[in-house]
Amino acid sequence: METWNDAYSVGVREMDEQHKRLLGYIGALGELLVTRDDELMHELLARITDYGRQHFEAEERLLAQYGYPLEGQQCAHESYTEWMAEANFSAIGGTLALRDIYDYLRRWWTTHILGEDMQYKDFLNRRGVS
Repeated sequence: METWNDAYSVGVREMDEQHKRLLGYIGALGELLVTRDDELMHELLARITDYGRQHFEAEERLLAQYGYPLEGQQCAHESYTEWMAEANFSAIGGTLALRDIYDYLRRWWTTHILGEDMQYKDFLNRRGVS
């Protein structure tokens, strides 16, 4: 997984900081593909899941404050939250491979954060949010 770069910026400092943290967690999870530390994997999955929820709440609050249409964001966030809850459960039971979780999170980063979240960048920046 890549490290943060300015191309990932949604132009809102608070969201960028949260995205950086999420990217760091995903990168740490990717490192576990080599080290195979199950205890750390479960800890990271819990962090990624919990922090994702916190981030979604903050993001949706910000978007609602400025009148951004929330439906697409909320659906995507709900889908992620449900998938991660199932992933946590399956990982505990040993029925979901770390590679599958990591691949999902990398796809999420590409499609949601670098795709859907970028759609609100100009909207918020035009309203003076940075």
